[in-house]
Amino acid sequence: MPTGFGYLNVLGIGEESTYDTEVAATQRVPFLSTDLDDQLQLYPVETLEGRVNMRPPDAGHIVMGGSLSTQLRYTLANLLLKHGLGTLSAARYTMANTRENLGLSIGIDKGVATVGFRGCKVMELTLTSELERVMLDATIRGKTTIRPSTVNTAAILAALSNSDTNVLHRHLNFRIGDLVDALASGDEVGIASLTWSLTRPLDEVFTNQAQTVIQPLDDGRPEMTLEIVVPRHTTDQYKTWQNAGTTLQARAFWQSGARSIELLLMALTIQDAPVPTPGAELLSTTVTLMA
Repeated sequence: MPTGFGYLNVLGIGEESTYDTEVAATQRVPFLSTDLDDQLQLYPVETLEGRVNMRPPDAGHIVMGGSLSTQLRYTLANLLLKHGLGTLSAARYTMANTRENLGLSIGIDKGVATVGFRGCKVMELTLTSELERVMLDATIRGKTTIRPSTVNTAAILAALSNSDTNVLHRHLNFRIGDLVDALASGDEVGIASLTWSLTRPLDEVFTNQAQTVIQPLDDGRPEMTLEIVVPRHTTDQYKTWQNAGTTLQARAFWQSGARSIELLLMALTIQDAPVPTPGAELLSTTVTLMA
């Protein structure tokens, strides 16, 4: 039996044409870690039967999901972004009202075996740009785990490649301003970090028909936030905008050669913009905005 080494793992993602029907991965994902797995809920039998030991627990529902941490690259048609937001058209990702019947198949070659996850949906996305590394983290909820996967075999996953350039923090051009006019070079801000988060609540309902969840569906309004860290405090403009309740727009644009990624947020409100005095060092501002 082979020994599993993390650095030998390969992860691929494919887009399901029929929800919860596994498909071969088409996109290799440069990931750093994942804890995708299924968990069997055990229900102890606590009846009183005249002795201290209990009967074996009953097997209950099976919950599948976990986190996936990836390094963002200038990859066309990023499937995590597409399924987190819901729509991809003409290289533009936009929010869809519902993601019903949209699902991902994820295959992982762990060295000792390949495992497949199908019927996967993105519940949370977090894009972090700082210290040169730009990360895209996802929280996944799925329906079915296959061990071993006969669709996403080691050979299928090994044949995938991703030679795209890494997105770096120094590639970023960031602009923020009010809605009076279009953002221009005068609205550029040098920031130490940027964190964009999207949460899309999913209802996870079990019925008497299976141990696994029925298809999770969007449940309630998405929540989106943007946080930036401005390392040199030179103006109270953010506090002024916050006090006035000014609606803002922001543009984050990463570019390397002919490849680029652009994040546009057109209706932002500052939730918090504190300027603490921590000590003798330079003052910085952490601005949290609701999108």
